[in-house]
Amino acid sequence: MKKKLHEITDEELLASLSGEDLSKPVEFQFDNPVASFVQAFDIRTGKQLVADKLLLTLFKEWKRDSPINQRSFNMQLENYVVSVPKKRRYFLINKDALEIAKEVQKLVQKRSKPRYKSKAYITHFESFLSENELAPGSTYVEIDVLYYIYNRWCDNNRKKSQFGLGSFNDMCSLYFDIKQITGNDLNWVCVNSKVKELITKEEVQRWRLGRSRHAKNKETTIPRIRYRKNTLHFQKKTYTKK
Repeated sequence: MKKKLHEITDEELLASLSGEDLSKPVEFQFDNPVASFVQAFDIRTGKQLVADKLLLTLFKEWKRDSPINQRSFNMQLENYVVSVPKKRRYFLINKDALEIAKEVQKLVQKRSKPRYKSKAYITHFESFLSENELAPGSTYVEIDVLYYIYNRWCDNNRKKSQFGLGSFNDMCSLYFDIKQITGNDLNWVCVNSKVKELITKEEVQRWRLGRSRHAKNKETTIPRIRYRKNTLHFQKKTYTKK
């Protein structure tokens, strides 16, 4: 018969270790999922104050089919670690809030599939490239300007935009060379000259002007010397002073 973690006697514990390879962690099977959760993440009483809501979030990411609510979770967890009643309930454990949050992130990332690995999203992105005749080349364009062209293509074709700027950058990195050719962290994508037909000089200039108004150092939007001739509709001054 399976028992809860706190119900196992010393004799039963020693007996269970008979013949086990003690160089590896020994795992027990429990009927109570909270006990299994405590064992899986090696949660013990400690000095770190962690909110019960964060621990429940980790539990539900770990065991997604569990219908347990916060109150039941807290009552069961109190069998294994010390709780500290305050305005919100906290537990004193051996891991801090950042470590617990990282565990949550690992589980979420493990479950979610990156869009650049999905066949549907790849087909959608390749349709954007083929219909606009975009291919690798020698013209550098800012990633957010190319993203603007992509969103306009979606609007004109009544398609739903499938990418945020981050995932769009990931997709571009699979097809094009990407560099940081200015003094800031802005990515530039190297495409063919066809891109010059997809957006006017005025649109590019207006886009750069809007970006530079929010930059601490406006000169960082200007490409380095060796790239200036190869950038999209480049002009030395990308903003105007009033």
